[in-house]
Amino acid sequence: MEHFELPANIKQIGSIGEGVRIYIEDTVCSYLYELGADGGNQDRVALLAGKYMVIDSQPILFIGGAIQARHTEVQNGLEVFTEKSMDYAEEMLDKHFPSMKIAGWMLSQPSYGSGVTSGVVEAHLETFKKKYQVLFVMDPIERTNAFYTYTKSGMALEEAKGYFIYYDKNEGMRGYIEDCRDEPKPAPIAEARPTARPAAPDTLSRARTASRSVQKDSSEQKRILNLLVGLSAVLFIVSFIMGAGLIQNQDRISSLERQVAVINATYSPTSVTETGSKDTIAPAYAASSDAMATGEPKDAVEDAVGASDEPGEVAAKPDPTVEPVPEPTPEPTPTLAPMISERPDSYTVKAGDTLISISVKFYGTAEMVQRIMDYNGIEDPNTIFSGKTIQLPEE
Repeated sequence: MEHFELPANIKQIGSIGEGVRIYIEDTVCSYLYELGADGGNQDRVALLAGKYMVIDSQPILFIGGAIQARHTEVQNGLEVFTEKSMDYAEEMLDKHFPSMKIAGWMLSQPSYGSGVTSGVVEAHLETFKKKYQVLFVMDPIERTNAFYTYTKSGMALEEAKGYFIYYDKNEGMRGYIEDCRDEPKPAPIAEARPTARPAAPDTLSRARTASRSVQKDSSEQKRILNLLVGLSAVLFIVSFIMGAGLIQNQDRISSLERQVAVINATYSPTSVTETGSKDTIAPAYAASSDAMATGEPKDAVEDAVGASDEPGEVAAKPDPTVEPVPEPTPEPTPTLAPMISERPDSYTVKAGDTLISISVKFYGTAEMVQRIMDYNGIEDPNTIFSGKTIQLPEE
């Protein structure tokens, strides 16, 4: 047997199971797709040329050539092989693929996918009887394809799980393509004339005619199913986006409610009054506490509290027999909120903080919110999170 090495540059399509392993050259695969596309909506057939061998107990089929079916017949509107078609194929084998044999055939069926019917399988079994001869079905519109090989019993076909595409110079295929360009194009299928004696593969025409309606119904059902799946996916995406929008709006409403609560607490009269009272009471309480801390007697403390501000004067002790006249209570000075005397350069956000509460805390006003946002590059006032450090700008 001729020595043959496996190609190094290959690409696997699908998975590889048991049985014959199929290798098809990339130039051949491209030519078959172009041939099917040139046929428009009509079926196209071609013969495959290749080598069959066994390497390490593994049957392998190398497909290195493809020959367009010429001199075909039209029966019931379908293109089929004739005896003259086979003679032309043998002539091309001798000229461009001398070391190869007919390894099967290709069927291009636009818009019908890569499935086969029992009629197509029957036609293959009747015409291509050698166990290594395969069927390559392709749809040039949907860009799908599949190989079919003989089962172990040799009485049926089964779809191959996968195959290999290998890359080679393939001078034979390139020479055949050049010859096809120089040759006159075959007559349109509608004008083809049947020969006096049709060949045995005419069974393919009858099988294809009987099964075409079944294939069409199956293809329509597949398209409807794909459409329903697509619509379901679109509805799911729309529902998901609407739900996410509702959740986001709810979060924004909650954030606005917290900000309103902070503003109400900051500008309420109770907060202003309490602040002014503390500022008024603080000096006297501080004086009393300092005296107590130094250990001075009670009388000294009272003297210190009641002492006059003028130096050299001693405050008179109140007469217990005389009722003291109440002094008017000074009006408290209203303030927004106590402002930190020494403002830090940065601040780490805590849970419950908002830009308004931070502005009031460090500047005593809510008017610095926009300045803080600009200084830190914040576009949305709701995008501050607990643990994030922001910079505090100058007033």
